Amino acid sequence: MGSMPGPLIATKFHVPASPPDWVPRPQLLAPLDSAMQRPCKLILLSAPAGFGKTTLVAQWLRQREIPAAWLSLDRDDNDPARFWRYVVAALQTADDRLGLSIGLSLEAPQLPPLEGLIAALANDLSLVEGPLVLVLDDYHWIEESDIHAGLSRLLDTLPPKIRILLATRADPPLGLARLRGNDQLAETRTTDLRFTRDEAAAFLNNVHQLNLTDQDVEFLERRTEGWIVGLQLAALSLRRQPDRHAFVTAFAGDDRYGMDYLLEEVLQQQTPAVHSFLLQTAILERLCGPLCEAVTGMADAAAMLHQLEEANLFLLPLDNRRYWYRYHTLFADLLRRRLRQGRTEAERLSLYRRASLWLEREGFLAEAVSQAFAAPDFELAADLLERHVLSIFFRSETMLAHTWLKTLPEAVLENRPLLCAMYTNTIAHSGGFGPAALRSADGWLKKAEQALADRESDGAEPDPQEAAYRRLARSLIGLSRAYLALWRGDPPATVVALAQRALEDLPAEDDPATDSNFLRMRSGLNNNLAISYLALGDEAAATPALAEARRVGQACGDLLNAYAAVGMQCDILRRKGRLPEACTLCQEELKNLGGGDSIPYAGLVQIYIGQIQLEWNDLEAADSALTRGVALSRLTATPNILAIGSLALADLQQARGDFTDALSTLRQSEESAPNVKTWIESHRIRLLLRQGRSDEAALWAQGRLLEREGQEEALTLARVILALHRAPLRNPPDSLPGMEALRQFMEREIQATSDTGWIDRRIELLVLESLYWHVQNDPGRAASSLLGALALAQPGGYIRRFVDEGEPIFLLLKGIAGKTGELDPYIGRLLSAQTASGETRLHSSAAQQLVEPLSAREVEVLRLLAAGDTNAEIAQKLVITLNTTKKHITHIFGKLDVANRAEAIARAKELELLVDWPIRNKS
Repeated sequence: MGSMPGPLIATKFHVPASPPDWVPRPQLLAPLDSAMQRPCKLILLSAPAGFGKTTLVAQWLRQREIPAAWLSLDRDDNDPARFWRYVVAALQTADDRLGLSIGLSLEAPQLPPLEGLIAALANDLSLVEGPLVLVLDDYHWIEESDIHAGLSRLLDTLPPKIRILLATRADPPLGLARLRGNDQLAETRTTDLRFTRDEAAAFLNNVHQLNLTDQDVEFLERRTEGWIVGLQLAALSLRRQPDRHAFVTAFAGDDRYGMDYLLEEVLQQQTPAVHSFLLQTAILERLCGPLCEAVTGMADAAAMLHQLEEANLFLLPLDNRRYWYRYHTLFADLLRRRLRQGRTEAERLSLYRRASLWLEREGFLAEAVSQAFAAPDFELAADLLERHVLSIFFRSETMLAHTWLKTLPEAVLENRPLLCAMYTNTIAHSGGFGPAALRSADGWLKKAEQALADRESDGAEPDPQEAAYRRLARSLIGLSRAYLALWRGDPPATVVALAQRALEDLPAEDDPATDSNFLRMRSGLNNNLAISYLALGDEAAATPALAEARRVGQACGDLLNAYAAVGMQCDILRRKGRLPEACTLCQEELKNLGGGDSIPYAGLVQIYIGQIQLEWNDLEAADSALTRGVALSRLTATPNILAIGSLALADLQQARGDFTDALSTLRQSEESAPNVKTWIESHRIRLLLRQGRSDEAALWAQGRLLEREGQEEALTLARVILALHRAPLRNPPDSLPGMEALRQFMEREIQATSDTGWIDRRIELLVLESLYWHVQNDPGRAASSLLGALALAQPGGYIRRFVDEGEPIFLLLKGIAGKTGELDPYIGRLLSAQTASGETRLHSSAAQQLVEPLSAREVEVLRLLAAGDTNAEIAQKLVITLNTTKKHITHIFGKLDVANRAEAIARAKELELLVDWPIRNKS
């Protein structure tokens, strides 16, 4: 089974041409014009089929020459990944910069988080300098709640010059009342779109040259209620009527619209060839010459299509070349009803089958499957899905695959092991990997195993096609079983065994049967294996699995697993303290794999580079990598990755003295990743300690015990204990672990790092141990622990691991400087970095007395104020605007609780905010 690409249907982006019988309607253009002049976000055209919504919008865009991105939707666009992929492609027809940041994130099997996807798209839309209208035609096809939620969010963040226009038969659930109340909604509805009597007269007599009396026009307008399609059918029927008044009278006395009556009149006027062609091709959503020939067996169907267009038989061109067409929806519905009445079921199924197979052959898979379901021919639909469902899944259209599989009768599905195994995966993904979804997925995986066993039980030698099918089904079942165990949280050893067995069942890479589907399974299973090995603490076994996942992922274009492997390899190197190797690996793989600035899965790799550069105290390089990494990570489906980046970004802001921004970054991270709230909160406490806000840290520590905390939280608690022993509070917490408990904790943890070889963590613990002995007034042991940390840290070039601990480490480093031999140059670098870092932060004593610390920029402004500079001079020296300078001064006055410059300078001197680092030892 080969992998089939998912081509976008270009005709969906085509602004429809004006029908030849179009009647100008200037009164309907005015409300649309008004929507472009006021702060409107959504333009809504809501009316039943046949009221001219599409034609009106197309004419408005053309007449006003408004830049637009057009997308015609259909029932298959209910998959969120498919929907947003088409939206991005539509926007790129107007501006090729739009949507570049999210395009590749839509290729992963799991759709990115809604917030990141929409935020990135809104940022791209802000690049548009002039007005732009995104038209979503036939939005009534969209029923998926995630798509509605995404569009609602986009409306909330829409840049001022962008409008979204929906043409739909039913009001969408997009918070219309709120938009209406905020004057952000423009509406055109059925009452507005009905033809008036004058417009009906113009349409019937001026355009169609029917010369009806005023009374006849009034009859038709009243009976059709101004419905454009009804009038159009009436006009076609009236062309060859010898007594037009009698015809109008007969029609007016029929049912509400007389559609069947009118259609019968139209069809009777056609030749037998045209009549047959209309009925047979009515099953098609889109028509072109070759497709119609395949369905009807007629030669030169393209000429027939042109003939129908010239006759105005409800055939609408979908491109400028007049190659693709579609029937008007209502006309097609009437023809299909007539087809059901006049042809046998076998004849109808044959038409659908011929259409489906042609569409598959030409690469239009979604349309091919839709034709099979429309027949309905479930066996044909299942055959199509068996040939292509893996490629659909691997290009992230998970919900579309899930919807199709769910639509198949269970009797059809459960006899096909490949489809049952794929259903296992789509159930798990669509259910968010929750317990109920995983139980259901497991049930279908068992059905897949049973169905495969049944096919293999006859003992006969299968033909090559059947053998290939069984091989693929067996591989997918093995992969699904391993992943299901991982998602379910089974013991890592169990997952390892399942992943190894699945890998053994895959064909060798040099096997002619191996294609991209097998290769993607191989890369995914190797990552699955590595994750489980790491959970078992077996880095030696994980390393080759990761190298294999990376190599195979790159070979088959599975960049999701390739970049995930790079990230895990980097993490292993960092744990071992091998920062230069880790950074080089990440930088080289960004070049080798490509797309490091645009592929969302590269976000974690960019973050790891930023973390390492921050550790090396290269703040500018760290800023660049972290900013890009966090932006990309918003487009992944793993909020933990975004949390990792946000914590590193907060550390960077803290290192620059931007204390308020650092805490704000953590708050935002907590909102986007609530599942790691305790981890983020622990990090916030560390930042508060660095800012000298021990009282808030003490509140967090209240009642906590070292042995009951997670690893990160325990290390934060250790820092709080040390800080409170250095500078006791007037009202200390009622319960806090004592120094003896802290010593025992550190001894246990340091021993654990010796067992695991986790050098990075051992450095951190030895630094804390040296601070412990410093507080205990044991300089010898403090120096010994610090020297142990330095010896481990020097090869990796660690800087911030020492600098971030503040004044106590500065004093300890000064105490051993010049006495360590080969470590002296390294200690000199640390002291220089410590001094430079001190220039960007407040003294801890000052910080404790402020309601909110000053940022690094505010300290700069404060010092220039003390030097007597005017606002304009400050702005010039700092290369900022005068307005920004005034805002900084206002913030400074508020934080210092003063009213003017003189008071601010006096308060700053009182708090020693204008003296240089290092802080004097006040112990």
